[in-house]
Amino acid sequence: MGTGARVIIAIALFAAMGVGWLALQHLSFERDRTLSESEAEDLLRQKPVPEAWPAGLFISERGLNTAL
Repeated sequence: MGTGARVIIAIALFAAMGVGWLALQHLSFERDRTLSESEAEDLLRQKPVPEAWPAGLFISERGLNTAL
């Protein structure tokens, strides 16, 4: 196997690893977003309306930590 072929294989493997890493990051983000939405829905069921909250806005602890 020549040097050129090795370089091409190395670049292809590096690119595949990058695509895999990005896919895992996307899945992790979707999972966290879904959890945050379910927590918000649970909180909405506990309070009558958002106007009953002092600020009128809810950001879950997990959502805030993710944003930071």
